[in-house]
Amino acid sequence: MSERAIWETESDWQAARRALELSLVAYDWAECFSAVNLVLRPSIEDVLNRQLGELSRRNGDEQTWLLLSNLSLDSERCNRWSAALAKFAIDERPGNRDVFERWIAKWAPRADSAVASLANLIGGLARNAVPQSEIVSGARSKRESLLRLCGIR
Repeated sequence: MSERAIWETESDWQAARRALELSLVAYDWAECFSAVNLVLRPSIEDVLNRQLGELSRRNGDEQTWLLLSNLSLDSERCNRWSAALAKFAIDERPGNRDVFERWIAKWAPRADSAVASLANLIGGLARNAVPQSEIVSGARSKRESLLRLCGIR
């Protein structure tokens, strides 16, 4: 099965696909930025880069762990950039915090749904997988940490 077919049909990818595709048609720039950079990306990348990397390492796959660890560094860079932009927007106009909070409230359930489905997928991939609830909690914690860095929480 091709990668595209997996993306379009496999059940555990559908919540992530739906959330990411909806973010692409958000017409408000602040909504798109909030959805992608402050909610979806940090949540999903925590699962697919950090947590899948840790699972790979626990199962003796050092090469995948190294690759995903490197991608996690890029995610951290993007998170710092996004936090700086959000913090600047709030510092310049404190009312922007409310705007960010509204968009985050809209998109966080979609991110949590995507993460739960991906956690289910990861749980079936290899031995030594952590429970789905721990994967979801880790991704949510990552997102909340970013929001605190932004000055939103």
